[in-house]
Amino acid sequence: MTDTRFGTRVLWGLRWGLYYAAVLAAWITLIRLLRGTEPLERQGVTFVEVLVLYALGGPITGALVGILLPFTKSGMGAALVGIVAAIPVSVATIWTVADIPTWTRFHTFATIGMAVFGGAMCGFMFRAWLSGRTLHKQVDRSHR
Repeated sequence: MTDTRFGTRVLWGLRWGLYYAAVLAAWITLIRLLRGTEPLERQGVTFVEVLVLYALGGPITGALVGILLPFTKSGMGAALVGIVAAIPVSVATIWTVADIPTWTRFHTFATIGMAVFGGAMCGFMFRAWLSGRTLHKQVDRSHR
């Protein structure tokens, strides 16, 4: 997948971003059905805000990953792709949860921290998952 055309990679990323958004939307819907609105209110967000965050964040992040997919061939590249992909998610999360009128230096540092630590870890995990899928496909083809 990492060597495919640009448009194919972007569509692949959009599709996976929508899958993640759908799973997270189902999860937050289940929480709302089981626990009501209290867990969301405690975080200072509404159910609709969270759904919008997932609906927009999933495809945007997925498209970024698709665009940068060739860089995931190495561990360091995958970590950097994870960091870049985590930036819009981090910004959207901070904006949703903090309900801020103006962006401050603290918000910038929080965004960078979330992107570096969470994004790099997700990038490594994504590379391991993608490598396993590629390896399994090669193994399956060799046994035919």
